[in-house]
Amino acid sequence: MQHWLREKLIYPLLSFLKQGTTPTTLAWSVALGFVMGIFPIIGLTTLLCFIPAFLFRLNIAAIQLVNYVVYPLQLLLLIPYFRLASWLFSTENPFSSISQVQALFQEGFWQAFSTLGWLLIEAVFVWAIFAIPLSFLLYVFFYNIFKKYIKDKSGKSTF
Repeated sequence: MQHWLREKLIYPLLSFLKQGTTPTTLAWSVALGFVMGIFPIIGLTTLLCFIPAFLFRLNIAAIQLVNYVVYPLQLLLLIPYFRLASWLFSTENPFSSISQVQALFQEGFWQAFSTLGWLLIEAVFVWAIFAIPLSFLLYVFFYNIFKKYIKDKSGKSTF
């Protein structure tokens, strides 16, 4: 797993720095790719990642890379999103496992969407509550890592 993360995520991200992407741009790209990648509606994250990339002129390749890497996390967070949404909005949550949600989606996307209905919309609100603070926390974390990498590579800070 460690080798896979290094080869598929860390080295490609660091190569963006070597190609001239600033630590600020790359940190925002990673942070927003992560946050958009855990959006509770499956199938929309790739499209959602284009919005901040376009609006803020971020690195689309970095955003999509992180989006794809966090896809398993998106699936793992579905049930917690549903549980928090049910609790927050006092609605019924008919799902207690990811296999129940998966079985519903195997019947078809639109069938699943109509069955989930408001629960998905409520889950989006739960995601939104966490999205903004998580984006800033991830930005600060990755900015410091990327800035340190640039400093270590050049022997002096680039700022």
